Amino acid sequence: MSTFVKNSFWTIFSQGVIFIFGMGISVLISRFLSPEGRGLYTLALFLPGFLLYFFSPGIGVAATYYISNGKYSPKTVLGNSMVCVVLHSVIAIVAGIVLINFTRDRLFEGVSIRHLYLTLLILPSQFFMTFVFPIFLGMNKIREYNIFQVIHYALLFGMLILFFVGFHTGVAGAIAVEAMAGFLTCVVAIFIISKETKGFSFKIDKTYIKAAYNYGMKMYVGNLFSFLNRRLNLLIINNYLSATAVGFFGLSQGLSEKVWVVADAIGSVLFPRIASESNKDKKDLYTALVFKVTILVIGIVSIFLCVLGKALIVFLYSPVFMESVAPFRYLLIGVVAGSGWRILENDLRARGKPGFILCIIVISLIVSVLLNFILIPRWGMTGAVSASVFSSMIGLVASVLAFNFVSGGKGHLLFWVSRSDLIFFKNTIRTFLR
Repeated sequence: MSTFVKNSFWTIFSQGVIFIFGMGISVLISRFLSPEGRGLYTLALFLPGFLLYFFSPGIGVAATYYISNGKYSPKTVLGNSMVCVVLHSVIAIVAGIVLINFTRDRLFEGVSIRHLYLTLLILPSQFFMTFVFPIFLGMNKIREYNIFQVIHYALLFGMLILFFVGFHTGVAGAIAVEAMAGFLTCVVAIFIISKETKGFSFKIDKTYIKAAYNYGMKMYVGNLFSFLNRRLNLLIINNYLSATAVGFFGLSQGLSEKVWVVADAIGSVLFPRIASESNKDKKDLYTALVFKVTILVIGIVSIFLCVLGKALIVFLYSPVFMESVAPFRYLLIGVVAGSGWRILENDLRARGKPGFILCIIVISLIVSVLLNFILIPRWGMTGAVSASVFSSMIGLVASVLAFNFVSGGKGHLLFWVSRSDLIFFKNTIRTFLR
């Protein structure tokens, strides 16, 4: 358990650094682009985000799963994953060109066609990070996995300063920086990861490819719907309101979701641990403990941010973004619920139960889309916030019921603080105070 705890804290520390860089990136984009510019930038990035999820059949998650349980060597997985990166990047870029030419006026009203084409350059590095980086997790190289995430955000932050301050670029410059920072990160990563795997081969292993696609496809629809559940509302807001409204709501949503770094950090360590654990009772106890710790930490952080939200936004983003304050505060309720769901999602995925994940995400997406179309025309951004929070609550309730089922009726462990939990907290505090 001590290894798990140390990995979790190392990951949380790294995600804390990423959080700081992420905040800096958000501030730079907001201050230099204005609410409307930020909205147009956010809408443009929806395209590569959608294409990434649409053409990502869970290759990265499969890599973590098969390496952690020893079925395939890291060298084999790396070579085949890189082949998949090239193949999926080409297909996604071609699909992106088609989408831009046939749907721009309907889906991306007000967004420059030049900006949309430019976002396609982001895709290769995004596929690389999605397919290849999880290999580090499968090899239990948690530190290396986090280091490259930090490098990516640090490059993005530094290059944005250079382009905004030095070259006075706008939306196009911000998109170009996304592409360049991702490319540089991947160039460095390939040398390090190939050293860890003792090389790689582009020879296709049909057995692994088939296994990876079969495993990943079980989560494909769920991942795609999860993305749509979080981002489709931006297109709806732009359609009924404006790009400026997208800028205000996008800031609130992005800022509140940064709290998820804690849940994602713990979940990324939990997944390989659960996947390699053969004792079912230990699986249940690990997940329950992590769930309680995550909800507690996220809850405290959210209360703190709710109180300081107005001062934080005005100070960092300027009074121009005052309209983002109220949505930000209410979205924190959904963040707490979403954090619990993200932990249980990792547990279900590690147990090989992607069907439960898919059902939960589909239910949340349907609720979210329906409420967005009903409430946004009537209440504006308030309607978008209400739809987001209610959808997150539905997801949490459904995930708790799913955990209760797969654990054989042990759902109560998620809310009951046992004596072993108190002992764990005591030992953990002692370990890190030494």
